[in-house]
Amino acid sequence: MNSIMKIKRKVKKLLVLPLFASLFFSCTAFFPTEQEAGYSAIITSVIDGDTVTIRFNSDILPSGCSRTERVRLIGINTPELTINPPEYYAEEARDFLNQYYLTPITIKFDSVSDRRDRYGRLLAYIYEQDNPFDSINWRILYDGYGYFYGIFAFETEKMKEFKTAETDARINKRGLWNE
Repeated sequence: MNSIMKIKRKVKKLLVLPLFASLFFSCTAFFPTEQEAGYSAIITSVIDGDTVTIRFNSDILPSGCSRTERVRLIGINTPELTINPPEYYAEEARDFLNQYYLTPITIKFDSVSDRRDRYGRLLAYIYEQDNPFDSINWRILYDGYGYFYGIFAFETEKMKEFKTAETDARINKRGLWNE
């Protein structure tokens, strides 16, 4: 009798452990971490077509960040505005990004790349708060305001999406590809 009770207990343990594990992992799948969900902010100035200054809206700031930060949009490069004369399509790229001035945005960090570049700027994806699917980074490439910038690795899926967006802009002669 005693050995039957021991076997029943072992069977219960074997059944309960997978149940708790599946419950834990299903909960984490439905409740993303703050980094996955992103951080609410607004763009307070546009430096050029791929760099902005933002102010985080929440009292909870990303680790190592200040309330106000300069952000370099990861995975893209736009024509240079600060050289004399500015490169072709630099002003158009800045003007495109300027439409998001004081607009609520979501900042998301890449899981592969560093959080900051060598100039101390945050490297991030920027999303409109009402469009969590297409980043503004991607939109800049798709509309032809910039180039895919894959010199530094970032998430593989995003790299593919960004390269495809630039290729589509080239083929369809959008933006700077319409020379």
